Amino acid sequence: MSASRMQHYAAFLQSFYYEIRFRPTGQHYNADTFSHLPLKEKTLEYVIEQTDYLEINMIETVPLTIEELAKASAKDQSVKCSPNYTLHTSAQIEIVRNGNYCQSTRAEPTRAPTHCWETPTAPFERVHVDFAGPFMNTYFNVLVDTYTKWPEVRILNNITIATTIQICRENFASFGIPSALMGAPYHPATNGQVERFIQTFKAKLKSLQCDRSSIHAELCKILLAHQKTIHPAIGKSPSMMLFNRQIRFRLDLLIPNSATEVKKIDGKVRDIAEGARVAARDYPTRRNGNTVWFLKNSERCTKG
Repeated sequence: MSASRMQHYAAFLQSFYYEIRFRPTGQHYNADTFSHLPLKEKTLEYVIEQTDYLEINMIETVPLTIEELAKASAKDQSVKCSPNYTLHTSAQIEIVRNGNYCQSTRAEPTRAPTHCWETPTAPFERVHVDFAGPFMNTYFNVLVDTYTKWPEVRILNNITIATTIQICRENFASFGIPSALMGAPYHPATNGQVERFIQTFKAKLKSLQCDRSSIHAELCKILLAHQKTIHPAIGKSPSMMLFNRQIRFRLDLLIPNSATEVKKIDGKVRDIAEGARVAARDYPTRRNGNTVWFLKNSERCTKG
C-alpha cells in the first residue's frame, strides 16, 4: 500500500471513534466478499478529497508569517551561533555559513591544487628543518638543503626554543644563513624534503639495532654514506653539489693514488756515527716544569 493511500485512510479515519481488534485471516470472509462486490456510485466532477482539504487548510492557517519568523531568528542567539538562515519576503532562504558552529562541524573543503616549491639556484638558498622524536629515547633536529640535498642531523636532549636557536646558529656558522628557512608543523606534506630523510635515517638506525650510547657513532656513518651517494633527483651526490668534489670514504683510502709524487729531500742528512755521544730530550719526564736532557751513546736504528 502506497504512502499516499495510507495518508488518505488516516485522514478519513480521524472523523470516527473506533477500536482496533485483531481478527485471524480465516474469519475475514465478510470483508473479502464485500470487497469483490463494490457498490456502484456516481463520481462527481471537481471533488476535493478530504486529505487535500486538510493539507490546504493547514498551509493557509500557519501561525507565523515569513516576516515574523525573520525577526525572531535575528533575535535568537542560538540561531546566530548555528548556520544562519536569512529569510526574505520572497520566501527564499539564503544560508549564511559564517557561524562558529557551522565552521567547526562542516565537511572538509575541496583540496586546493598542489603548489610545488620553486627550484633553488644555489646551495643553502632554501632549507627545510624539523624535529624527530622521541625516537630511541632521544630527539633529533634535521636540516635538509633543497638544492644539494645535504642533510644535517643533531642529537638533542630536548626541543626547547633555546636549544633550537643554538642548533640553528651552529648550522649557519658552517654553511651560512639561508635565504628561506622552512618548517611546517602539523602539516608534514609541505615539508617533504626533511620528512623523507627522517624516515630514511630512522629505518637505518632500527636496522642497526644500536642502543642509546652508540646512536651518535652510527648516525655519523649513515650521514657519511648518504653524502657520497648519488641522489636520484639531481643525478649527483650531495657532497659533489656542495663542495664540487666527492668526499673521501674509508674505501677510498685503500685505492692507491698514482698522482701523488714522492718529493726528494734536497740537502745533506745529518749522519751520526754509531757510538757517538749525543744529548736527547726526555719529554715525558719533567723537573721543575722543564723537560729533562740526558746524554747517551748513539745506537744503530733499524727499520721494523
